[in-house]
Amino acid sequence: MLYVFHGDNLKLSIEKAHTLIDQLLAKRPEAAFEKMSAENWNAAALESHLGGQGLFLNKYIVFLDRLSENTEAREKLLEFIPVLKESANIFIVLEGLLNAEFRKTLETYAEKAVASDMEKPKKSWGTSGAKGDFNIFAL
Repeated sequence: MLYVFHGDNLKLSIEKAHTLIDQLLAKRPEAAFEKMSAENWNAAALESHLGGQGLFLNKYIVFLDRLSENTEAREKLLEFIPVLKESANIFIVLEGLLNAEFRKTLETYAEKAVASDMEKPKKSWGTSGAKGDFNIFAL
């Protein structure tokens, strides 16, 4: 199972990812939790979590924290994405702003994908900021 959190509002993405992790661990306290980041990722460990389950544990919850910052890890992640979806283990991917191709691939295979983008300020020409409040001196 694959969950993806991404976007240019990284703080919000992190909060949402950790909320999901906390909910999953509360629901399944016996599950093993592992975190991999761009600095400490291990292709063999990731591959072992794709199909393997612990001897006495039902599931793994694997948090993949911004692996795309490491080019080698990003390439391996792209190879494993279809398998991550089919795995009995839960994979949570956290990324920042993604290019269109990588984003589309992740969202295609994700059980749930959440984009946390910064809200762009709306242009308000001739208003004081409040909706419908016209200010002639704003020019």
